[in-house]
Amino acid sequence: MMKPVSEIRAKLHEYDLGRVADEISALLRPCVRLVTEAASGELHAMHTRIGGMPALPPSRDWPSRNGRPLSFLGQVNLSQIAELGLDLGLPERGMLGFYLDEVSLAESGWTPDGARVVHFEDEGTARATPDGVHEYRACSVTLVPSWSLPAMSSSCPFIYQLGLEGDEDDAYQDFASMMDEHLGAPPGHQLCGYGDVHDGDMHVDAELDTSPRREELQPLVYPLGSPRTQSEELDAVMASARTWRLLMQFVEDDSAEMGWWERGIAFLLRQDAFAAARLTDAYWRLA
Repeated sequence: MMKPVSEIRAKLHEYDLGRVADEISALLRPCVRLVTEAASGELHAMHTRIGGMPALPPSRDWPSRNGRPLSFLGQVNLSQIAELGLDLGLPERGMLGFYLDEVSLAESGWTPDGARVVHFEDEGTARATPDGVHEYRACSVTLVPSWSLPAMSSSCPFIYQLGLEGDEDDAYQDFASMMDEHLGAPPGHQLCGYGDVHDGDMHVDAELDTSPRREELQPLVYPLGSPRTQSEELDAVMASARTWRLLMQFVEDDSAEMGWWERGIAFLLRQDAFAAARLTDAYWRLA
């Protein structure tokens, strides 16, 4: 059972964050942790899972890029998510499937079209992995609802908006570190909420990666060798970055034999695409 927001808000006062308790409480987003266990038998084709064989309708080809089949990461049955009763803003039915071009990633690094999200509402059946394509170990999933807050980072657009002062940076870091333990949220892959990053911020990086002015704007957010200077243009970049929403993040997972760089792979959407359920428009990046 998820903790009430009022209880989390009270904790903020304990961490000397009372001045911004309302603003931090407003940032809370529900999420679902996907806790895996290696499958000991056959899994239901249409259930949420990590690794193994995906469900696909007979009319759908296996997702590919430049003629090469992609590796299947996992799938989320939105009907199972809807049963949790969370306000995630997702459709209440259908299947989301996540795929990665591992070959291109290993040979050339990140490319904008190197991963794909599939969304369908038809009944699917288990599809065998094509020859030569890496298959992660099949895992059943326990769905754990929880709350999510942005990680403490000077480049995070949500932290930037808070305008933390003095020791509040350290206090927020301590609070965010404590929150998962307080909420009883286990580590795992995550649907919605805010993602975890190795360095920088995924929302800002998504904003910069998709901007034709990337080279011009990047030094505003990530200045080299000098303090960041607040400006109207930086405010605009951060405001636009706040319109990106996490759809799904895959993390390192021994059960699925997933070994990721940094902290995994994240799929994000603009808020308007999220609201319109254009889930296949997702942008991806290494987290």
